[in-house]
Amino acid sequence: MAIHTVGDSNSYKGWTNVITHYLGDKLCYSFGREKLNFCDIRNLYMSDGDTVIFSFGEIDCRRHVHKCLSETNKHEHIINNIVDEYLDAIKINIDISQLKFKNVCIFNIIPPIQKSNKPVTIELPFLGTDEERKTYVLYFNKKLKEKCIEYNYVFFDIYDKYTDENGFLRKDLSDGYCHISDGIHITNFIKDNNLDNDKVNDNPFLLDFCFDVNRSEYTFEEYMEIQKKLKAKKEQITKLAKDIYPTDNTAFNKTFGDFYYRISKGITQKIIDIENNKLPISELFKIGEGGDKCIVCCTQFDVSRYFYSLEIKESLEAVNFNGYLYLLSGKFPNPTGEEIKYIGVPYSFKIFAMVEAKKLINCNKIVWIDACCVAINNLDKIFDDVDKYDIVCRTNIPNEYENNIPPITVDTIDRLTDNNFVKTRPPYIISIVLGLNFNSILVNHFVGDYYKMARDGWSFFSIFPEENVFSAILSFPKYKQYMENFHKYDFSYVFTRDISVDEAKNQSFSFFQRKYL
Repeated sequence: MAIHTVGDSNSYKGWTNVITHYLGDKLCYSFGREKLNFCDIRNLYMSDGDTVIFSFGEIDCRRHVHKCLSETNKHEHIINNIVDEYLDAIKINIDISQLKFKNVCIFNIIPPIQKSNKPVTIELPFLGTDEERKTYVLYFNKKLKEKCIEYNYVFFDIYDKYTDENGFLRKDLSDGYCHISDGIHITNFIKDNNLDNDKVNDNPFLLDFCFDVNRSEYTFEEYMEIQKKLKAKKEQITKLAKDIYPTDNTAFNKTFGDFYYRISKGITQKIIDIENNKLPISELFKIGEGGDKCIVCCTQFDVSRYFYSLEIKESLEAVNFNGYLYLLSGKFPNPTGEEIKYIGVPYSFKIFAMVEAKKLINCNKIVWIDACCVAINNLDKIFDDVDKYDIVCRTNIPNEYENNIPPITVDTIDRLTDNNFVKTRPPYIISIVLGLNFNSILVNHFVGDYYKMARDGWSFFSIFPEENVFSAILSFPKYKQYMENFHKYDFSYVFTRDISVDEAKNQSFSFFQRKYL
């Protein structure tokens, strides 16, 4: 399970092997005052069994507390109020997420920096003397520790490990600014307090590239380098595919060529097309009057899929759709800055693209469609179903998962889900069209569980990578209601081999799926 840090710059400086959610150089005071309007961890897509570590307060102690001092407003009173509201905001987040975290932790305020140790080239605002600020930090940590005991949270206390002989931040372990650079004692605390995850294999699809979780966009040169890194993965993934492919399993009835084609889709994708002067792009189109509905599609620069996707906008206009179309061409969705790390994970982009659309236009009813689909009738019904049922998709019942998932992948899925996936025989999720209602707590849990699978990577080694993952997640007992709902609505797209587009229109299908060339 993953470790997440949430907070200011001290939530990522000095940390390794964690998922960081940097919210900016913000005050602990602001989090406590604004609560969910400041930070709502439902939008950070964590999952049951994860550890979350909150890190705020360094800026408050360096600037805010002293500014608020008065004859009747002592630093103890100011800090008491900040910490009370901070912990209240955290508790609200934990409760409303309805997640079962392994640990909820509060990171200590790191030792203050002495003004005399600040590099002259760095603008760093201080209020109060060195000793005054040290007093604020020590008292702030004292109150954090007390509150952690009260709430049964873990106080992540490594303060003494980073203080020099005068009680200030050790220069040799800092970045020369107000951050830790050498995270050895952070790592040791995680191990000593059993915060770390069970040992798992590294995601085999991760690239040897320094992705920055604080960025969502990359330069032309960086995309070129990412494209090269994807190609460099071919030898490793080919070897893994040969090792994983079950040669002695009669249930698995797919050829190696089919298996390799599917699981190599991430590393063989074309995200930049120099010959045709095409760079990764994302476009948001307002269709009709706009509103709270959004269609999402994402393609690589592939001849048929890419050009098919360009016809979606016209089809939406033709059926008088009121909403938005979010279209990504060559661009891998990267809504939080983390997702780009999983660009090599085959077919992992669908959920990420939907999350990016939600973040971009603050829309909660999102429908993914594959590039081959065009709208042929009014779309109100499918969005009404999304609003009513939360998750809308087509399913196959039952499904022989052994036919297309190697045994080693089944073992990985069972480990991640703590569930006997194949034996439960859940409905198989077909995601050519997939609708999600992000207003639902459970949908956000579903997305968080999907992120967990993508971070691991190994569960995508199958003939239908993302759809088998969807099916495995929805086999969790907590999603039982969705499995029961799938038979309650008539799903609204059609394969080209079934009927003609005119027949599909007459039968009130919403989408028509064309055949890829």
